Amino acid sequence: MARKNLTTYLFVDIDLQRAEVREIFELFDKNSSGRVSVSELGTIVRALGLNPTEAEVIEMIKKVDLQGIGSFGLKQLEDLVKEKEKENNPNAFKELVDALRVFDSDKDGLLSAEEFKHAMMTMGEKMQEYEIDEIVNDSDLVQNKQIKIETFAQLIMNRV
Repeated sequence: MARKNLTTYLFVDIDLQRAEVREIFELFDKNSSGRVSVSELGTIVRALGLNPTEAEVIEMIKKVDLQGIGSFGLKQLEDLVKEKEKENNPNAFKELVDALRVFDSDKDGLLSAEEFKHAMMTMGEKMQEYEIDEIVNDSDLVQNKQIKIETFAQLIMNRV
């Protein structure tokens, strides 16, 4: 992954994907009930760029409609899309960790707050300083002003 695309990959694309899932869900939620018929699932996932077979759609329906009520909500769709994307790109976590390691000048698996800030403010879709500060101040990610690359990558992968 190119350095200039790192922040786009991490934040912009994820937010756009979530917005797209929400938008398509709302198009099919014709009565604004927060539920969509399972009969629409194949069409919805295809509109999102996934290309399941009919057998795969049947399996997806089983995953989103655990109670057998014939419909599913936005959360079930988001979870399904996240799962399918991970299946389609099983190397995504490794690729993300490798991309972050580009900025790890001393190759210790940690990014200093300054390395992280520089990368996020100068490469690709630039983050605002307050956004970076929120990440740097997250006690689960930062230890001694160092961001744990694998922990940060895991956080990002869970957002997808």
